[in-house]
Amino acid sequence: MRVLLVGASGYLGGAIRPALDAAGHEVRPLSRPGADIVTGAGLAAALEGCEAVVHLAGALRGSGDFLEALHVRGTRNLVEASRAAGARRFVYVSAAGASPGGATAYQRTKARAEEAVRASDLEWTVLRPTVVFGPGGPGPNLVRQLGGVLRAAPVMPVFGDGRYLLQPVSSGNLAEGVVAALAAPARRTYDVGGPERLPYVEVLRRIAAALGRPFRPVPFPVPLARALTRLPGFPLGPEELTMLLAGNTCEAGAFFRDFGIRAERFEGR
Repeated sequence: MRVLLVGASGYLGGAIRPALDAAGHEVRPLSRPGADIVTGAGLAAALEGCEAVVHLAGALRGSGDFLEALHVRGTRNLVEASRAAGARRFVYVSAAGASPGGATAYQRTKARAEEAVRASDLEWTVLRPTVVFGPGGPGPNLVRQLGGVLRAAPVMPVFGDGRYLLQPVSSGNLAEGVVAALAAPARRTYDVGGPERLPYVEVLRRIAAALGRPFRPVPFPVPLARALTRLPGFPLGPEELTMLLAGNTCEAGAFFRDFGIRAERFEGR
């Protein structure tokens, strides 16, 4: 199919575009300033001749108004433009923990974006990944950010007790799911996580081992970390820290079973 890939230049796009190419799809990246999902400008032209849309665009940081515009208004505009252009299949990559009552604007706006997709008459699939690891494009990526700290610092700050759980999923598994969802749209929302639930300190230990670096954890008070998230250069923003401390896990069995995907274990990269 001819597929409009929204967010092609980001981290997830760097993993998903090669998978779409390998599956034989003709990929059309959405480019700015030629098109903008927030304003809707240029979407009709971008979608001309497309049969499907893969929507990856999103941001972890920003004001509530910014996230509302990007996630909610942008997704609504893209859904409506897809319907008008006759692009029937729509895959939206959301986020694990998206909820109308979520603790962060990121989670709440992602949930409202999902609602816009589910309310449409398109052949849709929503994928909700946890922390994604593995090869991808540029842009924010938790494993990459943590690896940068481990390379540069003699010790590794651990926020709080470090026991909160993460369930890293590979970018390759997520890309396989996107390709499979295009082939067999299910009008279903899938949680997407890896095969292991790991304490944060174990995630750090594996990243350090993969880098060949010593792992010297040092407790770091959560109140101080929250204050530092407001400063430029700190590896996490305020909402990212909130979500990290809450943990990030899901029940992902249906994703792997329905799409016939073999889950990849997190090895620290």
